[in-house]
Amino acid sequence: MGRWSSRGLVAIAAFVAAGPAAPEARPVRIWARPQTAVAVTEADFAACVTASKTVQVPVAVAGDYGASQGLGGVVGTLIAEAIVSAVEQPVAERRYTARCMRTRHYVGVPLTAEESARYRALKTPEQAIAWRANVYAAEGFADRLSAAGVRRFPLAPEAEAAPLTLAGVRFDPAALKPSDGVQTEGSVLLGGPIGHRLTGRLGEARDFAWSPLKIHLDAGTVVHQQLIDGDDGDVTAWCGPGHIVSALGVRRSPMVCVRGADDGYRAYEAVGRPWLAAGSTLANDPTFLGFKTTATTMPIEPSGEDLVGGMDFALKLTKLGKTSVTLDAVAMRDGQSVTFWSGELPIDPSGKVSVPFWSHRLILTRLPDGKALTVTFTADGDGNPLGGGG
Repeated sequence: MGRWSSRGLVAIAAFVAAGPAAPEARPVRIWARPQTAVAVTEADFAACVTASKTVQVPVAVAGDYGASQGLGGVVGTLIAEAIVSAVEQPVAERRYTARCMRTRHYVGVPLTAEESARYRALKTPEQAIAWRANVYAAEGFADRLSAAGVRRFPLAPEAEAAPLTLAGVRFDPAALKPSDGVQTEGSVLLGGPIGHRLTGRLGEARDFAWSPLKIHLDAGTVVHQQLIDGDDGDVTAWCGPGHIVSALGVRRSPMVCVRGADDGYRAYEAVGRPWLAAGSTLANDPTFLGFKTTATTMPIEPSGEDLVGGMDFALKLTKLGKTSVTLDAVAMRDGQSVTFWSGELPIDPSGKVSVPFWSHRLILTRLPDGKALTVTFTADGDGNPLGGGG
């Protein structure tokens, strides 16, 4: 690649975090795409930010690997609200924006610690725009963009955003049934069978260490794929039963999730059950980078069948408030349950809540007493996933 100029490339900076670290500890990335004019990229970013305002679901339990409040990106002349040192974009909106930019084939180029410090020290949007222009035009930026777009440690097969999938679960709306009659808090609004997004087997044993603890995954371990909604876009993880051994020989066998990073593979102990993971117990800690392995490959052979087996699904009404409802998506099997998604959705002035469900919609209608509602499930969805947001 040749030298980039501000006419041929624009990069929008956004703060992204691995956990609830202090703002000065958060890494800074610049969104960039080859052969893209300044105005086009700013318009794309503005569109993604605008779309992120429609996200109705602030929490996705299974994807909560990096739940933190972070500073929103400075978006240039088209979005005046994103001032470097003052604006905090809600987690769900920031993650939606990152996913939206990646969908449009933009890449997050990490800044160095020195560059990040200089960027954070800027006081006005105009200073940020001028500073960014110098970064894009600098000799070698094209190489940095190219390098940032290459995953050195991919966790194949990578998960893709796909209809009827959420976190590690796959739905068939035609197999789901809405509940009849009046529903109060604690009721199941929608239920039926569900499966896993994708399952496979680990071809070789792998060991991970975080002194003094070690994680071991056996060869042949059945794993299931998760698509994690991370701060820097969607992240693939493969999860399955593992073993954790302490320096004293104490052994536990929790669910373990493995994901790829820029410098290797990482393993995390996960909450959930042996048949479905629902988030990491430690990945939200900014000081914890995961259990590390010296292996440079992670051989996973995907299966055309669900090797873990089916589950039962219940969408529960956790809370019915004056202006919103809180819903929990729960997977059940063998008398156990895992909550893999939770969201709060607004009630419109007519007393209805429209819950997107890909090809379908769940319509909740609050009764006049405000203490109960009724449910309909219709095959006229707009393609948005459970809870909306893209």
